[in-house]
Order: sequence, then C-alpha cells, then structure tokens
Amino acid sequence: MVRNLSDGSVTLLADDEGGVFDPAISPDGIRVVVSMRAADGAADLWLIDRQAGDRQQLTREA
Repeated sequence: MVRNLSDGSVTLLADDEGGVFDPAISPDGIRVVVSMRAADGAADLWLIDRQAGDRQQLTREA
C-alpha cells in the first residue's frame, strides 16, 4: 500500500499471498517497483502503474 502525502489517498499495490516488499517509487510518482513473494517463497520484481493499475512482471523466479 502506498499513501499519497498530498491528498492522503491510498493505493493498494497488490494483495498477493506472500506479501509485497521494498517499494521504489518513480520520480513522477506514477510507477512503483516492488518485490512480490509467492506462496512458494520465490520473490520477483513487479512494475505497477498506480494510475492505470497495470502490473508487469520484471523477473521470474529470481
């Protein structure tokens, strides 16, 4: 979850079973890269567009 400090709004990044960790927000505040852990313990990086809600997997079984 990411909170916009300007208006207090909250964006849920993902509700994956294993959790979401280590968010890094782009300078424009639109995109966020996070590490998502799968149920089997493998973690991968995902790029999330906060405005569109689109998710793109950047690594596989890293």
